[in-house]
Amino acid sequence: MCRIILLFIYITLFVFITVPVTAQDKYDYNWLLGYGPADPANFFGGSHINFSDGNPSISYFPLAGNVQLDVPCSISDKDGHLQFYTSGCTIRNAAHQVMENGDNINEGVYHNYSCGNTTGDGYLNHNGMTSIPVPGHEGQYYIFHIRPRNIDFLTETATDFLYSIIDMNENNGLGKVVEKNQILQWIDTLALSVSAVRHGNGRDWWIMTGNAFKSEFYRYLVNPSGIHGPYKQTVANGWIDGHYLSTQCHYSNDGNRFVQYSGESPAAFMLLDFNRCSGDISNPVRINIPEDTIIYPTWFCFSPNSRYLYVSNVALKLYQFDLQAADIEASKQLVGVFDDFRSPNGLPTNFYHLTLGPDQRIYMGCPNTVNFLHTINKPDLQGLACDFRQHNVVLITNNAFHLPNNPNFRLYQQEGSGCDSLAIEPPLVAQWRDEQDSLLGKFTVGFTEYSYHQPVSWFWDFGDGTMDTVQNPVHTYPTHGDYTVCLVACNALGVCDTLCRTVTVLEKLTNTPPELVQQGDILVYPNPAHDVLTIQFLENPSQDIEQVTIIDALGRAVLQQNIPLGQSIIQLDIRKLTAGPYYLTVPNKGYMGRFLVH
Repeated sequence: MCRIILLFIYITLFVFITVPVTAQDKYDYNWLLGYGPADPANFFGGSHINFSDGNPSISYFPLAGNVQLDVPCSISDKDGHLQFYTSGCTIRNAAHQVMENGDNINEGVYHNYSCGNTTGDGYLNHNGMTSIPVPGHEGQYYIFHIRPRNIDFLTETATDFLYSIIDMNENNGLGKVVEKNQILQWIDTLALSVSAVRHGNGRDWWIMTGNAFKSEFYRYLVNPSGIHGPYKQTVANGWIDGHYLSTQCHYSNDGNRFVQYSGESPAAFMLLDFNRCSGDISNPVRINIPEDTIIYPTWFCFSPNSRYLYVSNVALKLYQFDLQAADIEASKQLVGVFDDFRSPNGLPTNFYHLTLGPDQRIYMGCPNTVNFLHTINKPDLQGLACDFRQHNVVLITNNAFHLPNNPNFRLYQQEGSGCDSLAIEPPLVAQWRDEQDSLLGKFTVGFTEYSYHQPVSWFWDFGDGTMDTVQNPVHTYPTHGDYTVCLVACNALGVCDTLCRTVTVLEKLTNTPPELVQQGDILVYPNPAHDVLTIQFLENPSQDIEQVTIIDALGRAVLQQNIPLGQSIIQLDIRKLTAGPYYLTVPNKGYMGRFLVH
């Protein structure tokens, strides 16, 4: 009876108080990564990550020829439907065809070098590309892109700052590039980085780039009448002596902080304040990393609540800084160290580019051509509670280095500021994800709510006769099966939105893979395993002493054993391993396989 009464109350709220949701702001819901040519059996082609269902789904798409999405840039419409993507060489539509007038993006000397058949069709300009919708023009989008004018752009930094405009109203929704390679700025020392953040009025955008060798920033205002600027600002004491070639500028999720680094020595970076109304940068603070001697290759990402800053450095370490601490530098915590895990092609999955996903996880790419991503599952929590997991996202294909450079599309007006003058009221949109994890227990699912904008109360119906009102519940189901889970999220004004999805609770912790796992001439069985795991060399016994390593779901090496010279079969005693998924690696053979212990 209590459940019926509570459900009636929340349904009543939803029916009578919910306002129509007209803007979903799902512009970043499709990521396209990959490395051509199309050959999925050997991890080549495209991996399409779609965030529409809360938990990201990964599917294969063909990449023609030698297309390499070195600096992937893609955008969806407000409802999350893919519009186009680019490698920096061509712009392709959702049908994976070169869009009308979408060839020769960034044309010039470096385009001819990096987009040809010799070196592959991938335009590597680090953090130098991003896309936003054109304010006030439905179906139109900007791409802002940086074009090096020399082949050796790391030492000869002459660059152009360009924009192109895509109109998706053309060609029956397949789009057309209506303006291409329009020069905004020409400078000999332009940094290879561009970032975007919503203006404090909730409609317009600030676009930021900077000088590669000094604390000089160039910002542009984008509004319905076009692009205005550049507005140059030099920040006193905003540069670190000994640094050069600024390669990343990045905004916090609330738009109030800005981070810049250059590198390589000393190991330090600059943290600055940003004014979303005026576009001004101020209050530079130098943050040192004393244990490291260099800061390279380094990437940054702010937590969803903007309190924590994550820094990956020297491809081996992941740090967390608390931006609310009295001494930010002293708040540093080491939350991850590379575990030397390798992909099937034998390359290590080191730490590299960080970016915040629409599901409020932080994703980390690798500086090698591998088919894994790392994640920070709870980035709003302090220290090791942030739940950093190495190589836990398995892509269908290899990824060519970087991840998308997206702004926070769900950031709107800055309430109480002098520029909050358009009376924009962003809609509340209910969103959540779920995860069945070995650490939670059998039939237990953790739910993470990430609704926007500013919900203050939550009502969960788990679909098995039970409910809860906490923001991020953990729920144990009576058995495996499909359950319809609903979340009703409400803001302080009493406006509510609801989202229902089917959650499949597995009897085992992952879909049962084949009984045998074979890769090359190595066979691993049984799968799932219980007491003994057998490794068999089918054709070529080991000619050297091999070391076999079993890694758990948290990236920890839990068992290691040597294979004697020339031995064809080895059996591992796994009775001490708890139930769950594991990876087995034989590095010298380039082998990596996933199996279950039950």
